Amino acid sequence: MPRVVVLDLSGLDQFLSSHNQMRCTRSLGVEGLQLDSSKVLVLASMKKISEVRLNGCTFCEKKMDSATIIGSNKMVPPNACFLSLSRIYLKYSKFLKDLTWLMFAPNLAELSVHGGDELEDVIQKEEALVS
Repeated sequence: MPRVVVLDLSGLDQFLSSHNQMRCTRSLGVEGLQLDSSKVLVLASMKKISEVRLNGCTFCEKKMDSATIIGSNKMVPPNACFLSLSRIYLKYSKFLKDLTWLMFAPNLAELSVHGGDELEDVIQKEEALVS
């Protein structure tokens, strides 16, 4: 399966602004970038994405509910859901505290986390109850 690997922030922003690439991509790898929750949620608008690999990424914690994020980003559909996402690979991610956003991936079959020393919860109960 052809993969898109993004190595710099300008490349990621350019990729996320291309509706054609977003519509067709099935596998996405992001390496060594600083990501916030809005960048991760934009993946929900990728209809065919089945595999995401995040390697050595640093996560910025933005405290906002999904309605705020979706409302502030025109590329994220109102009913954001990772319907085709079946595989997630996370390696050596910094400041990744939880994976609550995976609640929106009903077909997730494989989750691999390596070197996630700061991971506290897969899904935080408080956030799960709000969503």
